[in-house]
Amino acid sequence: MNAIEDIPARLAEEIALRAYDDKYIDRNEEREILQIAIQLGVRLPAARASLVEVCEREGFSLESSALGILRAKVKEVSQRVAKLDEAAFTELLATARTALGNLRNEREAKILLVELIEENGPPKVKTGLFRNWYAAMKRELGLA
Repeated sequence: MNAIEDIPARLAEEIALRAYDDKYIDRNEEREILQIAIQLGVRLPAARASLVEVCEREGFSLESSALGILRAKVKEVSQRVAKLDEAAFTELLATARTALGNLRNEREAKILLVELIEENGPPKVKTGLFRNWYAAMKRELGLA
């Protein structure tokens, strides 16, 4: 087994290997890194803290951190507006793109955002007379 001093360096190496090409750690890569840390004898909270610290230091985006930011923003917007309109969705999309470090394209960000919005059931959507923009967008994304 590695010496205690070698564990942070090993975790930093694992993080760098996974974020090398896109500077982004998705949920699957995060799970792999945390499993390696646990196998090395690091407790989960310490491993997660190391993961966050290395990502911040190296300028990597961590999907789970972005999801936390987005969940808070979705909650804030849903409390502010009675029905979700295109303007509010566009605001959420801009936040999503920023939180994801602009490393995911607009389509991927929209899909992620729709999943977050619908975690607690279908949202109340402000529609026009002849058009439901939200349903049309979901069809376009292949989610409906």
